[in-house]
Amino acid sequence: MEIGITDANVKVIRNSDKEEITLNFIAFDSASSLGIYTEFDLNNPLSFNPDFARFGESYKLQIIWNNDTITSNTTIPFAEDETTNMIDSLRFVEDEQFPGYGDFYFYYNDPDTMGNNIMFESKRIAHWENGEFAPDFRFVKALWGSVRNDFEGLNGDSFESFFERGEVNAISGATNGDVWETGNFGNFKSYHFEINSDPDIGIDTIWHKADTVIIRFSQLDKSSFEFWRSIEIQEGMNNNPFGEPQNLKSNIIGGIGIWEGKGCVYYKVVAKTDTIFNQKYYPEIFELF
Repeated sequence: MEIGITDANVKVIRNSDKEEITLNFIAFDSASSLGIYTEFDLNNPLSFNPDFARFGESYKLQIIWNNDTITSNTTIPFAEDETTNMIDSLRFVEDEQFPGYGDFYFYYNDPDTMGNNIMFESKRIAHWENGEFAPDFRFVKALWGSVRNDFEGLNGDSFESFFERGEVNAISGATNGDVWETGNFGNFKSYHFEINSDPDIGIDTIWHKADTVIIRFSQLDKSSFEFWRSIEIQEGMNNNPFGEPQNLKSNIIGGIGIWEGKGCVYYKVVAKTDTIFNQKYYPEIFELF
């Protein structure tokens, strides 16, 4: 939850047993005007309780500030069933027009039950720009359809799809930057070199290191899916003079936005060809933001 209020009383309550945690404000800037509320306490890292968030449980958000109360409820869906991986066989494929850049392809296995809503996000934990180490600050939603659900023809199917690096903006959750690194597309960067010919300095060879990426695949509840789909529709309609304005869906009582739980699986992949990634990854705490 990203807000500009630093002194709110924020609690999360697990509905099944009423166990609750209080969230702490951690500032992003020196003025402490912008930041996040999180269970993680910088002064006491051992206070973090990973068992609080459980698959299949529902959680209530309660915010009290300036005599106002804001509430919401969400669930953490099961990420996978007991027999089938949601995702397998991730691989990097170079773009035919722009060698050295490409997307991650994967097989998605949808359970034969209705109500599955999936989200695709990524975070480059190793990325170099102009020779400088410049990883993503936090997860970014995939470009061109970060959320999909059963009613779009997914139910019970297994198929190959691809994952394109997301657009950099406030909603997608990233630092300022440019998604269009080379050409009009948002790809990941593989290990390659480019030769620049300059009449003054001659031939200059530039080596590019491959991106190392954490990809997060999540199951969402219906209200979370509807919020993010309305975000995508609104962004698309803003550039369409014939489009119908779209109001954002929200599950916040007393406010606007989304309180969402995610049933996640993670993969750590490298942007190099001829490699299949099947092993799940379990991020450290600092990698989850």
